[in-house]
Amino acid sequence: MTCIFLVNCVKGILSAGGENPESFYGAFNIDILETAFNTPRDRLERLFGQQKRGIIIKASEEQIRAISQHVSHSTGGPFNVLNQRPLIGNRFGQYFEAAPERFQQLRDLDVAVGIMNINRGGMTLPVYSTRATWLVMVAQGTGRLEMVGSQSQQRQGHNYQKAVRGSVSVGDFFVIPAAHPITDIATGDSNLRMVAFGINGHTTD
Repeated sequence: MTCIFLVNCVKGILSAGGENPESFYGAFNIDILETAFNTPRDRLERLFGQQKRGIIIKASEEQIRAISQHVSHSTGGPFNVLNQRPLIGNRFGQYFEAAPERFQQLRDLDVAVGIMNINRGGMTLPVYSTRATWLVMVAQGTGRLEMVGSQSQQRQGHNYQKAVRGSVSVGDFFVIPAAHPITDIATGDSNLRMVAFGINGHTTD
């Protein structure tokens, strides 16, 4: 259940502007960068100077305020998925979802965000999304999952194959392709909490 492609993504970020390699932005003329980022030259030079210390740097309070204002004006600002009413909820757990129909930040990307919390000893009934593919990471607890693969057939619809079974724990990542029924079971001493991103978020049914 190891997330290989996330590691590859991080390597890509490091190669673009990491701890030792110089960012590709440095190859551009400073006039081009000033226009592209609408930022004065002295600020850009300070930024690229900081970048040589790595991809994680200390931001000043002024920079944080400026970024926060820009985000709130351009994208509607951050939101807390857990502040929404649970889409599904009972004494065995809750499922929260932020759909692109309700949030401008997700609309153009056509992505949904979901948080599943299964109480200790609980499980989800087998369920699947007709078209959306979900990328899921375990944020808390341990559990088991069973996912049934399917192959689309022109005349008979979906032909369901043998279930794939596995155990998951904090940090594990798995993908739920569209039309693949899955059930999750909380097996540890704490709740099982998972964070998921649905691609083709408008079709998460």
